[in-house]
Amino acid sequence: MRNLTELTDLIGKFEAIEPPLQTFIESLHEKYRPLNEGIVSDYLPELAKANPNWFSICVVSADGKIYQAGDSDRLFTMQSISKPFVYGLALEDRGSEEVVRKIGVEPTGDPVNSILEHEELTEGRYNPMVNIGAIATTSLIAGSDPSERNRRLLEMFRRYVGREVSVDESTYISKKNKNNLHRAMAYMMLNFGTISGNIEEILDLYCQQCSLMVNCRELAIMAATLANGGVNPITGERAIASQYVKNLLSVMYTCGMYDFSGQWAYRVGFPAKSGLAGAILAVVPRQMGIAVFSPPLGEHRKSERGVKVFEELAERFNLHVFHGVSQEVTVGRCERGFDRPPRRSDRAKLGNKTLSTPYLETEEERDRSGNGIHSPFQDFLEQLHQKYLPLRDGTPYLSEPDLVEINPDWFGICAVTVDGDVYAVGDYEQPFLIQSISKVFAYGMALSDRGRDYVLQKVDVEPTGDAYNSIVKVEESSKRPHNPMVNAGAIATTNLILGNSPAKRLNRVLEMYKRFIGHKVFVDTPTFVSEQHCGDRNWAISYLLRNFGMIEGSISETLDLYLQQCSAIVNCRDLAVMGATLANDGINPMTGTRAIAAPYVRDLLSVMYTCGMYDFAGAWVYNVGFPAKSGVGGGIIAVVPGQMGIAVFSPPLDKRGNSVRGIKVFEELSQRFGLHIFDPTTSVDTFLQWMRETRT
Repeated sequence: MRNLTELTDLIGKFEAIEPPLQTFIESLHEKYRPLNEGIVSDYLPELAKANPNWFSICVVSADGKIYQAGDSDRLFTMQSISKPFVYGLALEDRGSEEVVRKIGVEPTGDPVNSILEHEELTEGRYNPMVNIGAIATTSLIAGSDPSERNRRLLEMFRRYVGREVSVDESTYISKKNKNNLHRAMAYMMLNFGTISGNIEEILDLYCQQCSLMVNCRELAIMAATLANGGVNPITGERAIASQYVKNLLSVMYTCGMYDFSGQWAYRVGFPAKSGLAGAILAVVPRQMGIAVFSPPLGEHRKSERGVKVFEELAERFNLHVFHGVSQEVTVGRCERGFDRPPRRSDRAKLGNKTLSTPYLETEEERDRSGNGIHSPFQDFLEQLHQKYLPLRDGTPYLSEPDLVEINPDWFGICAVTVDGDVYAVGDYEQPFLIQSISKVFAYGMALSDRGRDYVLQKVDVEPTGDAYNSIVKVEESSKRPHNPMVNAGAIATTNLILGNSPAKRLNRVLEMYKRFIGHKVFVDTPTFVSEQHCGDRNWAISYLLRNFGMIEGSISETLDLYLQQCSAIVNCRDLAVMGATLANDGINPMTGTRAIAAPYVRDLLSVMYTCGMYDFAGAWVYNVGFPAKSGVGGGIIAVVPGQMGIAVFSPPLDKRGNSVRGIKVFEELSQRFGLHIFDPTTSVDTFLQWMRETRT
């Protein structure tokens, strides 16, 4: 993730390279203008009248520079792009605590207009970007009567756009007349007590917000306003309180593209929202807003030209939020320089040159952070440990009663920076099973062995909102698992690991762990045997996958390797070093060993961010805001890109299989130090520099 100085220089760097941004946008417009793929939406008669040749691209920087090509002035209706902005108004009206109680933030893995089951509704398993969540959001807009609520809605959009906005009456009437599905959703929510108020008034306001007229340039200005911390860069007017910007960007990132959100996060990698009129709005945090308008829609009902334009922009200018988390890159990164104690990885870069600053050479020196380094960060970890050690919520996981003795009071916290500094408290050396945290690293092996394109044919990257052990959660058209973090996807991933025999494949997995951790890792045989005999659910998943052609070869060998990788013994410090290795672009900061090729680090962080916490992934992104993965052994590993790895170990789990104490610790760490990657008010690089300066 880029630091604040790098971010403010990014637009200037665009103009310093060849071709400059304006020229590149024009070339993209020329390249994709002849594209005749996709179909104009006929959801409403007004949408069906759109000319398939309409096409515009616009970029607005956070300091107000505008770059555009094509039909930038052509008006169209916002449709679903209105949802994140209305959500922001609801947050300002009600506060985040009340809004989150009423509207979930979990990705659904389903299309925009899906009707949810009773259980999904009552448990809040929907989000404000799908229609059912957007209707609930609209019901929270404050006002004494419909006229007042409508006035406040229009005023809010005026602040974002910079002019008075109006409703397209024809579209509004058509949408209102075709509102039976929305009406069914609303009355279902009313029946279950998840919304209140006059349903017809709520739906009327919802139809109006979707029928507002804007153009591509104005959408880019709206996006740039979010990139600029809530201040319109053209008018200088604040459109939304800065504290809520990260909330909007979080739900846009995980849910804004519906059942294409995971693919978008994986390939493009910054928050976005699409609409049926053919527009896509996206935000490069602290940098710019980007909008593309082109009515023909492709797969997942997204603008065909729009998706291709964004993929090229992200690739050309390295805009993915997890690109080059600590390395120099050609565009959008400043030269690092040695403003920190050099890591062992720097020695490899410098060859035989003499280092000009001290290097922590010995294991004792590198480890003294947990046994004597004094810093406010170390003090805060100790405070967190004391605060949550008495917490008695949750139940430890046991594959078999009395197999091992687990103390519910075991509790360790450890952070390892990309400089190799270790901060640790509690039982951070207590061994435990890596369990599902292994899925991240096995996925990295599969990518290294088979390549990204092949792996994506077998395992998708869409968050599901379902539990980790769901049996039938496979993508309907391809029958592939939704993502590599759920069991179905992890088994398919393990099947891709290369090796001439089961022993060689296991040895390759253990060698991979060694590169990430820095020492040998062993498998706990009793746990492996126990899981073998309690694995009927995994056998069912495996046969289903083989039925769909997603795995091949011996199922027993694949399941054995999967269970062995989950039965590896680690401790909290090991996990923190593994996290720091990902934070350091794949180079272990303690040993200087490359554990995984840098291009695949981005992929691992992407799936961790959107899928790593299962059916708590959306809430994690919303509240904590950096990539993580949990395991039923009680561990949680997290990565602050370019900065550090953090791990918490505490066996008692909540109903989703996540460490209860772990969740609390990470929420406090994120809030206290502003570590959320979409927080516009803080810079994690500034935080790392503070850690360096305050350690004694």
